[in-house]
Amino acid sequence: MRTMFALVFFVLAAWRGYIDWQATMAQGEDLAMANAGTVWLGLSPGTLESISVWAQGLETPLLWDPALVTFLSAPLAPMLLVLAIFFFVIRRKAEPMRHGEMA
Repeated sequence: MRTMFALVFFVLAAWRGYIDWQATMAQGEDLAMANAGTVWLGLSPGTLESISVWAQGLETPLLWDPALVTFLSAPLAPMLLVLAIFFFVIRRKAEPMRHGEMA
């Protein structure tokens, strides 16, 4: 299951990186990656607004700023790649077969 998550996050990271590359290279600019907040706002603005209202209303002011603000301002493709690497590293490794065991 963890290997599947790693594969899904890797594909999403590659897809997001390709979209960012296409968007900036078509305009003749240097590569600029979209941040997580911009992508989230484009996909579902209502949920981003409700999460921000919820986080700012908590008694923990550090949850919104700097924690979530830093997350939302980070480029999305590298974050997805880090998640893919994380799930790949923590995957279960197959135990080696012992002598005389059948598969």
